[in-house]
Amino acid sequence: MGAWAGRPSAALLWALALLALPRVRGDCSTLPTFQNARPEENYDANKIFVDGTTITYRCDTGYVKIPGKSDSVTCQGVEWSEIPQFCDRSCNAPQRFLTMQLDATFINKNYFPINSTVTFVCRPGHTLSKFGQLISTCQENGTWSSVSGSCKKKSCPNPESLDNGRVEILTDILFGSQIEYSCEEGYTLIGDSKRLCEIAGNKVVWSGDVPVCKGNIPTSKMQSFQKLPKFSFAEVRCEIPQVDNAVPISGFGRSYTYRDTIIFECKEGYILQSNDKITCEADNNWSPALPVCYKGSCNAPQQFLTMQLNATFINKNYFPINSTVTFVCRPGHTLSKFGQLISTCQENGTWSSVSGSCKKKSCPNPESLDNGRVEILTDILFGSQIEYSCEEGYTLIGDSKRLCEIAGNKVVWSGDVPVCKVITCVPPPNIQNGEHSDADKDLFSYGETVTYRCDSSVRDRFSLIGSNTIFCDKDGQWNTMPPQCKEVRCEIPQVDNAVPISGFGRSYTYRDTIIFECEKGYILQNNNKITCEADNNWSPALPVCYKEASVPPKEESQGLGPGIIFLIVITIVIALVIITIIIYRQKNRKKGKSATISVDYKASSKQENHSEESRYMVSEN
Repeated sequence: MGAWAGRPSAALLWALALLALPRVRGDCSTLPTFQNARPEENYDANKIFVDGTTITYRCDTGYVKIPGKSDSVTCQGVEWSEIPQFCDRSCNAPQRFLTMQLDATFINKNYFPINSTVTFVCRPGHTLSKFGQLISTCQENGTWSSVSGSCKKKSCPNPESLDNGRVEILTDILFGSQIEYSCEEGYTLIGDSKRLCEIAGNKVVWSGDVPVCKGNIPTSKMQSFQKLPKFSFAEVRCEIPQVDNAVPISGFGRSYTYRDTIIFECKEGYILQSNDKITCEADNNWSPALPVCYKGSCNAPQQFLTMQLNATFINKNYFPINSTVTFVCRPGHTLSKFGQLISTCQENGTWSSVSGSCKKKSCPNPESLDNGRVEILTDILFGSQIEYSCEEGYTLIGDSKRLCEIAGNKVVWSGDVPVCKVITCVPPPNIQNGEHSDADKDLFSYGETVTYRCDSSVRDRFSLIGSNTIFCDKDGQWNTMPPQCKEVRCEIPQVDNAVPISGFGRSYTYRDTIIFECEKGYILQNNNKITCEADNNWSPALPVCYKEASVPPKEESQGLGPGIIFLIVITIVIALVIITIIIYRQKNRKKGKSATISVDYKASSKQENHSEESRYMVSEN
């Protein structure tokens, strides 16, 4: 026994052998769970994962991955690797504004945890409306608070006045506005007629230089020149010289003959190319040739809405003949075709057409909207808008309009695509002594209906007053008030001289009806049908039965009775007799005769129909 005392036992050797065996691979089982996250793919609960398998999770709706934290676990032998919580609530990217933009620190971020803040800066050409920072906070409900300030357009200086001309401010003198110059009669505008309030470093200034109004040749002198008499072959007469962009400074007159001279001077901004002095010679021509005044340089190049001068030329004010300038497309624009944008100062002091053009950049085609529609108001070019709306039964969550705006070197739609969410109503009101269908539901969608009824325990005594069905309408409200379960009892109606022919009973409740009929010898004056209403009264009023002989006359015409007709006939007959007598007497007076007329009237009634006869006797003496 002593020889073995220092040796390991057999059990210990077996344990060491087991530990030396290679670890079993491919036996990771149940996936770990993380708050507010789930695997990107669905896996069977009993699935076994091979050693080295990596599973990536994605955050639930309303949560985003925390930057810098891993969202994947790896099977390491028989256990999954451990990672910290990586999903958190976050606001979407802040709204874009026309006058301000996100500070550069936040432009490329997509994680904005609750209670975090972002700052904005005014866009070029704009300035703070009042001193302070432009801050917005991600609120508990996942939306951004209003920005704590605003920006406004910068103002250009008041434009300089124009001698012998005027300046018109077309709208205002804020960034992006224009002013227009014009000269008084008799003056010509030298320079650009329009100037734009544009960005120059950190301020805004009027583009180009102030133009000048230069006087033309006086009208009185021109008229004097035109009234010169024509020369004959026997005389020397030189025509009145016309020199563009020049004025005579000596020798001008009404006519020019042999050896007369004129000295010219070019207008400001023009250079004399040849002699300034000419003489009228014997051949009736001026010698030497008439002087030529050409512009020594060009004014600042024209301003364009789609392109702007390359930075090299922005602060220059001298552009000699044959010099060139280059343009670049303004932000939000791109070349119409490949090449440079070049313009040359020509011999006549004007700029050649630019050797290319710029066009607005195009935003991508807007995404479709489930259960809604997208309306492209004009096009999808820089500066345009699209408008979202939802189908009936849905409400729009998010901005209804998106602007095609600048984002770096491209243009994109502002904000995020809104969502059309189905309109829902909270459960409808409960009613006393009654119930409605789907009482176990917590939410009702647009158009869903519920039906009310009175409780079975009171149904024999109570009636449902009102519509038994209501529905969830487009405003997320129930379309009408719910009905009521109410006990309605109308008294047994007492109608004199009438009997019920239907609906009679021992008691009457809501909507019970009775139809009456007058007893023999009686006539019904109004409705014969009455209904028990919710106010415990009968409607319309109870019927009334009149005895036939005492029925009050109706308002409509009933015709003339026999007695009235008889009186009318007698009156007409008497009137005719009187008229006849008067006519007869007048005739006798003309003949010188006298006549006595006696009328004996007797009336007798011999027939059953009350007809009467009249007999008249007329005697003449």
